[in-house]
Amino acid sequence: RLIKLSLIKAIDKIQTRPLPRTDSRPRSDTPPHANLGGSESSHVIELILEKFKLNRFHPNEHSETSIHNSSGNYIICLRKGSTLPTTTIKPILTNFEGRQVIYTGIAGTSLRVRDFKQHFIGTNAGRSTLRKSLGALFGFRFIPRDSDPSNGKTKFSETDEIKLSKWMREHLVMFFLSTSGFSTLEEKLIRHFNPPLNIKGNMHPVNADFRSLLTSLRNLRS
Repeated sequence: RLIKLSLIKAIDKIQTRPLPRTDSRPRSDTPPHANLGGSESSHVIELILEKFKLNRFHPNEHSETSIHNSSGNYIICLRKGSTLPTTTIKPILTNFEGRQVIYTGIAGTSLRVRDFKQHFIGTNAGRSTLRKSLGALFGFRFIPRDSDPSNGKTKFSETDEIKLSKWMREHLVMFFLSTSGFSTLEEKLIRHFNPPLNIKGNMHPVNADFRSLLTSLRNLRS
């Protein structure tokens, strides 16, 4: 799996025999978000997360050039002491490196363009799922994104987009990892962290009510 995700490279092949299984029963003390379909999968995701820890980006402190200009995955967390906008339902958050995870996403072409330019300094929530969700939680009013409003695509006013960018740079931190197997890895990260702002592909019962609320807020029209 690590080879398919381009995280390691095989340089030779050796003959090995599988280790005997000791106890296949699930541990009762295993947290729900850590269930990736077996101990092997859990071990794989932990190895991958160690690589994420090497790439931490603070949008108000670091240059955008520190973000890799390649495809990959990213994990968005709240800075220590920061919270999501208050709603009628409070989500349950998991931690990564002492910070609460709120979203994980992919960049099919460039992490630098996707994360910094479209998320943190973007001026159009219609091109960023993360911005649209956060703006909806803040209660910002949706307006048509394009000259043809009939397509249903929306964004926020220029004033609200500026407010949103400022809040994100001050309250969020990002971890990222370059990889060509970003789609497969995203599924694992969603199952592992259960980020509340990930709606698509997130079937975890925990935060289901919050995701339903967020979906309703995102579907509001001006």
